[in-house]
Amino acid sequence: MSVGTRPDRKQQKTIAFFSRWAKTYEGGPLDGWFSTVYREAIRSVDPRPTDNILDVACGTGKALRAMAATSDRGRLAGVDLSDKMIEEAVAKADGIPNLEFQVADANQLPFDDETFDHVTVMNAFHHFPDQRKAVQEMVRVLKKGGTIHIADITGHVLPFPLVGHKVWNWIEGLYAPQVNSLSRSGFRTLFQEAGLEDIRQLPASQAYHRCGRYWLWAAAALLMGGYYWPPLFAIGAAAGLFGAVVSFPYLSKTITTGRKKS
Repeated sequence: MSVGTRPDRKQQKTIAFFSRWAKTYEGGPLDGWFSTVYREAIRSVDPRPTDNILDVACGTGKALRAMAATSDRGRLAGVDLSDKMIEEAVAKADGIPNLEFQVADANQLPFDDETFDHVTVMNAFHHFPDQRKAVQEMVRVLKKGGTIHIADITGHVLPFPLVGHKVWNWIEGLYAPQVNSLSRSGFRTLFQEAGLEDIRQLPASQAYHRCGRYWLWAAAALLMGGYYWPPLFAIGAAAGLFGAVVSFPYLSKTITTGRKKS
């Protein structure tokens, strides 16, 4: 944590929650899902060899290690509130010279103004207690013309296309102490208020997004066809269930990107 800050009780519970998870964060049951989101987010960053990149709430540093394969001459930094996560990140980054990690608060990033070409947050923004302040800090350390990429739950998926983020807040709130998922429009508003431009929103996986939409639309067509031939109801229900299972995690996440004005 940055000097002079002290987490409140809810933050302390969040830190303890993720610290317990640090040893098994990679290789656990959610690792495949996380890795898919990382790949799509990194594709949106499109890092160059000399880019300086900051990953906020970096966890064990898996995304930064992946970006180090391309940005091998840039400065790659990761911060996280959990000292256990940072310990794992440092250990796993052994031998990669341009990686650095430290315990720090997203609301008080320990870097000078206009240091980084890109700032990323992957799968963690819904745990930030002051999301507006965190984005302002990311903009502060971002170079003019640099980009921010936040991959997070937005919940824009059937059967909850409008309030899906609130459903996710309830689901994840059952086991995580601090959850505040935003809607897609909420992210756009947050980026606009921070002065970012060229704001875009991408699915967390292009392949799963296309697959899921195909199966869900096919299911809808089959269910309508059941009006004329009842057996199609069963086929449509099975197709819809398959599409939802395959695509739900990825249709529920969005990568929101924005550029700092030059």
